[in-house]
Amino acid sequence: MKDETTPDRDNDELEFDLPPAPDGAVHCRVCTILIGPGYVETEPLPDPEGRGYVCWRCFESLQRQAERRARAERQGQPPPPDDPVRRFRRR
Repeated sequence: MKDETTPDRDNDELEFDLPPAPDGAVHCRVCTILIGPGYVETEPLPDPEGRGYVCWRCFESLQRQAERRARAERQGQPPPPDDPVRRFRRR
């Protein structure tokens, strides 16, 4: 079985050829869905890092990641990886 690995690059380094968002809508910075009137996600949330907007699900995920990093720091442990790669075995 061939080992499938992803390149080691930050999300900010990945290049997406996304078409511009329609008027009144924005792309989520993390998952790239459209957010705005007429879409499942209607209200964009400011990215906690101040780089655009995120959808509610990605906002929750970013909050959990920040909480895990703060907990690790309080306990004197190394911070968890920002983007852990989960490997699943094929059946």
